[in-house]
Amino acid sequence: MLDTTGTICRGYSPMGRKVSGGTLKEDSPYNKLMLIWILFHARAKTPVLIHENVMSFNTDYLVKRLAEVGYLHAGTIKTAPAHCGISVN
Repeated sequence: MLDTTGTICRGYSPMGRKVSGGTLKEDSPYNKLMLIWILFHARAKTPVLIHENVMSFNTDYLVKRLAEVGYLHAGTIKTAPAHCGISVN
């Protein structure tokens, strides 16, 4: 099984930062959902996870949390719409 979902980006997105008073925090209530996402897949033993989020997402935090539940080969790939020829202007 392959999962290609993500979690709520509000704790890391520039727009979320404006709404939340300028802070980006791993302990945001929105980021707690990421921990639930990780635990769900650890329990389901999902072999391949692709977590989609905004460019400013803290990938180190995700990789660390994945390793804690046995996903030891986690890595990151960052891309933007422009890398695919999509203009966002």
